Amino acid sequence: MRKDFWGCKGGTVKKKTITILLLFVLCFVHSVAAEVPGKLEFAPVVDEIKGYTWSDFLMGKSCRQHLIHLQNLPFATNDQENLKKQMQTYCLDSEGLWKDLLISFRRSKKDLLVNQTLNENSFVRYLKVVPLLLFDLHMSHPSGNTLLAQLDRIQNAIRNKNPEQVLELMQNLSPNQQLFLMPIFNEAASLVDFQKALEGGYND
Repeated sequence: MRKDFWGCKGGTVKKKTITILLLFVLCFVHSVAAEVPGKLEFAPVVDEIKGYTWSDFLMGKSCRQHLIHLQNLPFATNDQENLKKQMQTYCLDSEGLWKDLLISFRRSKKDLLVNQTLNENSFVRYLKVVPLLLFDLHMSHPSGNTLLAQLDRIQNAIRNKNPEQVLELMQNLSPNQQLFLMPIFNEAASLVDFQKALEGGYND
């Protein structure tokens, strides 16, 4: 009598059964082995730092991890290079940025108001200059279309961290008056560019 795989009858059936079981186990192990490394190796770490927004910037959230991500890209587009430079300039100390911008505006505002007052054809113009030099004259809710009211609206826009509104309000000033605020205009324009870069999704 022919001996089977196990040295007894019925070995052929058992052999086939064992072979099928072994194949099933190997396939299962291979499937698990293929899935686990994928989850570990390709975990979307980048997703955690995507989507830094203008709102994040206004709230003073750090962009350090986003900046590191951009710096470590093997290839960066022109938009990403531009965003990287702007992040280095702005969002590492956003609160300090707005404070400095407000201080700079107050200085320019004072220079403009003093210049405007001294150009008046009045004997009391020198007396009118004194409070301008000593205080920051500011109305929280300016009304009318006087120079001081227009400047106060710009100052409020800076306080509200709205560079786009700063640019719009400055258009209401005369060209000569705008010259006194040119540093403010340039900074606000640069911040608007930064806002557009973030909203454009260049940091994806």
